[in-house]
Amino acid sequence: LAGGCGVAAASAKGAPALDSLDVLVLCNFVLSTPGLRGDAGDVFCPVCLPAFNPDAFLHAHVAFVDPPCGVFLVLLSGAPDAHAQLSGTRQHVFAALAAAGV
Repeated sequence: LAGGCGVAAASAKGAPALDSLDVLVLCNFVLSTPGLRGDAGDVFCPVCLPAFNPDAFLHAHVAFVDPPCGVFLVLLSGAPDAHAQLSGTRQHVFAALAAAGV
């Protein structure tokens, strides 16, 4: 998301795509939670995505690429202990963005 507009969405091979309602829930959660912005770094928290599974939580790794512009990255996992793995993925994504001059 950047400036209120979706930029990109991707899912792992074989993983189901997110429903648009769940994307809106994620965006609202991230943009409405002040603790996720600024110097928070990367945050790992449970989220319920009702269209995906209303009876369970996924774990969201949230990191802002550019907080003033509202550009952020959300990585999702079903595993509650996936923080280290998702943090590594975030580092790779941020490095690729920096190498591309973004």
